[in-house]
Amino acid sequence: STPTSRLLDDIYNYTFRHVPYDDAMYICAPEQAVLLTTLVRLMRAREVLDVGSFTGYSAAALMQGLPASGRLTAIEMKGEYAAIAEGFLSTLPASLEVRVGDASEELAAMEAAGRQFDFISIDADKQKQQDYYEASLRLLRPRGMLAMFGMMLYPTEEDKEAIDDLITLVANDTRVSTTMLPVGCGVQLCTKLGDKRVEPPLPPPADLSPEALRRYELEAELSAIDGMLTDVKRARETGGHYVAKAA
Repeated sequence: STPTSRLLDDIYNYTFRHVPYDDAMYICAPEQAVLLTTLVRLMRAREVLDVGSFTGYSAAALMQGLPASGRLTAIEMKGEYAAIAEGFLSTLPASLEVRVGDASEELAAMEAAGRQFDFISIDADKQKQQDYYEASLRLLRPRGMLAMFGMMLYPTEEDKEAIDDLITLVANDTRVSTTMLPVGCGVQLCTKLGDKRVEPPLPPPADLSPEALRRYELEAELSAIDGMLTDVKRARETGGHYVAKAA
């Protein structure tokens, strides 16, 4: 995989140094973070949701795939972890909304508010993951993508049973097209089916001026270029070899 960014390295190292190991061990793998950034860029996503943001590692990977006009909404149950995540994520150009509370309640509140997302990532309580899946599908636009983590490795037998049931449900769910990737602890990718036409990213706000609208349309293309330039800059700085930031 492409080396992770300095920001991702900082979050990863901070988590293992300052968070109890029983929690820190659940952080997503670096190769999963690179996958998230790549998928968000490929989707040309503008509105992204992260369910179970923890200290912000996966959320940062998602935000790095967004253009400056994009927005990440992060849900985290524990306020102390949400505060850590917000401190790191606030350095990125895309907009950020951090919601602290029970994921089921936050998802229901966003559904009631009419929110929709281009891309949703779920890495939370495995025994509630099926509930999160159903709620997230209602928030996902047609042709939007959902990524679920922890689908191959499980900490408890109860979690294994819950995930096995979810895998069976998803594999037979006619609302999605899905595949399992053996990346890290296992990633289930689901595309929400709609009509046969290709759905664009969520439309821009109606009150944009013509100039702002043009900028909005161009930024999706520019986000892909930004990612390429970041990779080139990193290669030049390291002589073609990635050097992790000193602790």
